Amino acid sequence: MFGRLLSECRLPMFGTTGADGKTIDLKETFNPSPKILWVVVKVPIFSLNTFSVINSILMESFWLAHLTTWASLISTVYLITSFLSLVLVPIEAGTKTVSSSSKLTWGLFACSINLQMFVTILIFDSSTNLLYRRAIYEQGILFFLVALDGFVIHRFPIRFKHIVWVYLVDISYLMWTGFHAASYIGNPSTSDTDPATDDDSLYSSLNWDEKPKDSAILAAILLCGGVPIMFLFIWSISVCIPKHYDALEEPKREIALKEEAAKEKEAEKEQAIV
Repeated sequence: MFGRLLSECRLPMFGTTGADGKTIDLKETFNPSPKILWVVVKVPIFSLNTFSVINSILMESFWLAHLTTWASLISTVYLITSFLSLVLVPIEAGTKTVSSSSKLTWGLFACSINLQMFVTILIFDSSTNLLYRRAIYEQGILFFLVALDGFVIHRFPIRFKHIVWVYLVDISYLMWTGFHAASYIGNPSTSDTDPATDDDSLYSSLNWDEKPKDSAILAAILLCGGVPIMFLFIWSISVCIPKHYDALEEPKREIALKEEAAKEKEAEKEQAIV
């Protein structure tokens, strides 16, 4: 597994040929068949997520302040692009070049699935109104829906270089929390008029005003440890899931392997004669 990881570091971020030498079938990956079946599956996923986002905006007084809503927004954009790629962006059989729109969808999945796992494990909030259970959807169900779409329907391979997308979002969010603390915007969801209470921060564990040292240590631990560990876990799952491989490439690979084995036998015979 470690050898495969090192091999992937030398491959393009959106290359169709993986470390195992197999070639991804772009048509089946982005336009999986039977198309009508997956459209039927995607429509309720798309509708449920759209309802959740609209409801979240209406209920949240400080929308996009928390990482959970960042992850939900990115997941929403991913589900939209994957749906559009299936319905409106046909890919010809035998296509070898990944288009810009396909790269966007592919990268958004790698980013989205990792962020969803992060917020599901580390930022779950059970105090949400039980009538709607918003946290259960945004920090659990949405993770399942993104995994279903990316791993089951499209079977996107996670490349190790995709970790750049995750770091881009995580570092951007940390910069936002620093700006939030420095600008004294406050947190309308929890703030009150009592100056003795510390309720202006977005997260009690990431409070740059009151606990800058502890917040810096936590941020470093998450960036240097939490993000890579979770990404490697998702990457390991991706490696184990069968992909949409180019069926025409398999016979070529078998022929090449047989020719290579024949050459090795010939070399062994020549050495034996000598």
